[in-house]
Amino acid sequence: MIRFDTLKNKIFICYIILLALSLYYFADQIQNELRRYYLEATEETMVDELILLKKVIENHYKESQSLHLKSLETSLNSPNVLPNIQIYSKSKTSQDLDMYITDQEGFIKYDSRPKSAIHEDYRSWRNVNLALAGLYGARSTRQDEEDPSSSIIHVSLPLYYHQQIIGTVTLTKPVISFYPYINHAKAQIVQTAGLIFLALICMGILIIAFITRPVEKLHQYVKGIRDGKPVQAPQLPRGEIKELSQTIEEMKEAIDGKQYVENYIQALTHELKSPIAGIQGAAELLQAQAMEPKYKKLLMNIDAETKRMDQLIQQLLLLARLESGEQRGDFIKQNLEVLLKSIVEICQDRYPKFHIAFNSELDDTEQVFDATLIELAVSNLLTNSSLYSKGKEISVHVYKQDEMLTIEVLDEGGHIPEYAIEKVTDKFFRCPNEENTRSSGMGLAIVKHIANLHGGSLTIANRGQDQGVLAKLCFQPKFLR
Repeated sequence: MIRFDTLKNKIFICYIILLALSLYYFADQIQNELRRYYLEATEETMVDELILLKKVIENHYKESQSLHLKSLETSLNSPNVLPNIQIYSKSKTSQDLDMYITDQEGFIKYDSRPKSAIHEDYRSWRNVNLALAGLYGARSTRQDEEDPSSSIIHVSLPLYYHQQIIGTVTLTKPVISFYPYINHAKAQIVQTAGLIFLALICMGILIIAFITRPVEKLHQYVKGIRDGKPVQAPQLPRGEIKELSQTIEEMKEAIDGKQYVENYIQALTHELKSPIAGIQGAAELLQAQAMEPKYKKLLMNIDAETKRMDQLIQQLLLLARLESGEQRGDFIKQNLEVLLKSIVEICQDRYPKFHIAFNSELDDTEQVFDATLIELAVSNLLTNSSLYSKGKEISVHVYKQDEMLTIEVLDEGGHIPEYAIEKVTDKFFRCPNEENTRSSGMGLAIVKHIANLHGGSLTIANRGQDQGVLAKLCFQPKFLR
């Protein structure tokens, strides 16, 4: 069964359709013009014959002063004994040309046609009328209006004596006499077009195979990568396909390395969860016992560090799920302004030395987003500002622009070094802060992936030298997976 969804078959089908249409148009145009070419060639030959006949009749008139061509009529009507006349592939067995002569008034004086029109007035016919005016006259008249092959060609020239028109002479030839040649030529055209079509199809198959073979090799290579098979990059000719193959190979190596690291981190974090939970539980139990203050302080440090380690593990697991696409999000309709007010209040209590201002330009319309993830993203941005801001003011501004919801978090003082601007959203990248507080280096990476999950983006930029940093989280409010 032929598949129509492959690149090769699509190209081949389009090629055949274009080729067939082109050849059909070409053959049809030639066939349509063929009759006209034969008519023109026949008329040109008839005119040559007519010129010779005109000279004979004018010389006869000079001698007899009459258009009654008794001797000529006798010669023309005498029986002909013809040999076997072979014109290429066609046999000629009879005469097709006829002649009639009119006087200066347009009346027939001589007519060699089977249905003679002697003494009839032919002035109304175009060819005779033009010849009587001293011009070349021609017409083609159908015997049957519905049958184009019944046409008869008439060509006429004036007869002169002492510069005066004494009549006209006309040669006639039925169009059907050269129809066998036309039909033979049409058959040859169709046959030639068919052979060209077959030859071009064969050539097209070879060319298409040459073009698509590298693509098929690349396709098999990518399928092998997808299925986890040990495949080697195919040998391809130079060009864009080879460059694409090299890019895929480089991407494969990068993905393999990244996947290995991610799998290792996930396995490690899962293994660490249980012992950390055990240590934290033991520390909490020991704190309940009576002991010296120095040991109690030590237990409190152990408890704080285990909580921090647990938080790091949760962040690592969340980041791994976001990067792998496992974290789909729970997108429901809710009010973003209400959620942000709640986040600001919680963070204000968490970071009391800062004043967190909130400004909203939204109305009461509900938007579609994942509240848990957006809450985590904004909390991470506020935590980041509290760690790196030199001022005491942090502001949160939310508005809608170009169908995108935008949450801006601005702090005062300090700036990000230029070398770090492009790296701050990378996993595990950390900038030094005022209090040398340790951070995980995953907060902004998580925010970036949350923005991507919502069809948006995260932008971090300096507001100016020592004027603070602007973090802009944009996402589509109607974005649904």
